[in-house]
Amino acid sequence: MLVAYFQIIIGLLATSFGMKKLLHFRSLMNKGKVSIGKVSGFHEKTEQGHRRYYPVISFHTQEHQLINSELHMGAKVPMFLKGEKLRIIYEEDNPKHIELFDFTYILSLFIILLGIVVIVLGGSKLV
Repeated sequence: MLVAYFQIIIGLLATSFGMKKLLHFRSLMNKGKVSIGKVSGFHEKTEQGHRRYYPVISFHTQEHQLINSELHMGAKVPMFLKGEKLRIIYEEDNPKHIELFDFTYILSLFIILLGIVVIVLGGSKLV
């Protein structure tokens, strides 16, 4: 029974995190601007002994200002090819803060659904 409660708590945390990301994305959609960016390179960082690659995205704001911004998510293997075009959304007041347009939305929904599934599985053990 303790495992069931643990699953429910994990599910609630995942659902809450997904909702937070989704609400942040919706807020960014309301206030932000959409642009097409291009992967101009990668920033290598070593974290806990592992090398990670963070894509650097170049794009123009609606005011025609060229911005180079590093995505906040990195991977052990580059996720994109140099020169690849990506649809991004940026904050008008802080254009260096960018999110991948489609990825953030899909990831948020996936985390919410995963959380709900874990809650249901945990709850079914209590019945």
